[in-house]
Amino acid sequence: MFEKEKENFLFWLSTKLEQNYQRKTLTKLFAIGVISNILSWLIALFAPQFVGKFISALMVLEGKIGIYLLVIPFSFAFLMAFSICKLRTNRIENLTKQKKDFLDNYFDELKANDYRIIFLISAMFGSLNALLLVFALVTFQ
Repeated sequence: MFEKEKENFLFWLSTKLEQNYQRKTLTKLFAIGVISNILSWLIALFAPQFVGKFISALMVLEGKIGIYLLVIPFSFAFLMAFSICKLRTNRIENLTKQKKDFLDNYFDELKANDYRIIFLISAMFGSLNALLLVFALVTFQ
């Protein structure tokens, strides 16, 4: 008798629990990204000689290791931008999940495009942060 209502309630409950879990996880990732990025900038601004000597010592040992070190500030900023963009688009995804009946392929294509845009924005933000950090290290050293 109440099978349809029970199914709708369970679907609503599962989407709410999933949404809250994703929001909490993304909020924690954003906080980790912000704190790590602030720490890397503070280290770069207040101890550029130490960081410069460390990077130059690693460059002597291995030629490409200095480039791999850029992954650290890139990843912090990437994590921040990704979590902010994903928090923003979660609202839109939850609305489309409820109205998804006969337009499955269309909504899946929109979701894939959203992920591409989020990834590109995050990669650009991470690259900009890494380049600015290198610029700050070079100018303050």
